[in-house]
Amino acid sequence: MNNLHLVLPEIFISLSIMFLLILGVFKKNSFYLIHNMSLLVLLITAVITFNETISINNELLFSQSIIIDPLSSLMKIVTLLAAFIVLAVSTNYLKIFNIFKIEYSILILSSVLGMMIMISANDLIVFYMGLELQSLCLYVLATFNRDNLKSSEAGLKYFVLSALSSGLLLYGCSLIYGFSGSTNFEVISTQLNSNDYALTFGIVFILVGLAFKISAVPFHMWAPDVYEGSPTTVTLFFTMVPKIAALTVFIRFLYVPFLNLIDQWQMIIIFFIISFYVIWCNCSYRTNKY
Repeated sequence: MNNLHLVLPEIFISLSIMFLLILGVFKKNSFYLIHNMSLLVLLITAVITFNETISINNELLFSQSIIIDPLSSLMKIVTLLAAFIVLAVSTNYLKIFNIFKIEYSILILSSVLGMMIMISANDLIVFYMGLELQSLCLYVLATFNRDNLKSSEAGLKYFVLSALSSGLLLYGCSLIYGFSGSTNFEVISTQLNSNDYALTFGIVFILVGLAFKISAVPFHMWAPDVYEGSPTTVTLFFTMVPKIAALTVFIRFLYVPFLNLIDQWQMIIIFFIISFYVIWCNCSYRTNKY
């Protein structure tokens, strides 16, 4: 509890979400007020995170399930600033399409909170909690323009495919827990070794689940339909902010719990790269042909 100030950004943005939600419910026509206050909350949270970056090195909290280090602090700041940019440029679009509602800003803040938890996660359970908090908000954002059939379709497709990827990821996490006996990244890294070939399946499922989340080739099939149907500002949010958090988790997974299994996951990454190259060459050929 002495280091509780290290999670002050998460505490601040959580309290801000609850306050803004209550304010928006009880105060009529508070769209602009909630929107502007949400921008202010993102900036203040980024400043708090930056101040902590200067004074900390590596800190573990809550039974080593949360890690605060320069990587997590930097990625949190990038995530907050990217969300600020998206929210700032959304104003005119929301006015034009008459979807300027208080829920939009609050959902953005809630999704960012989930991303911050993901970035600081040093435990499989904490990571999954942050992932689902982010995903639940993104489902609603994809269908935010509910009068548009394509928006509803995009939200449904994103929900179904994201649920599939979450199931794969959970199955991979259960395999890793079964072989290591822990959900903590540090403990997993000491318990796993390259001789346990069955662990490769757990790594594959986890990496495939994360690849779905960042729409990495060849698991990007959901992206065109969801990006097309979602409101334009939500598409901008999809293409920028969640990928920052997911890539950070990707890096932390590979270089903390799975570092001893580098021979196994290198082949998976190579497969992703080859798939991207093949699809890119195919698209280039079709473009030049027609």
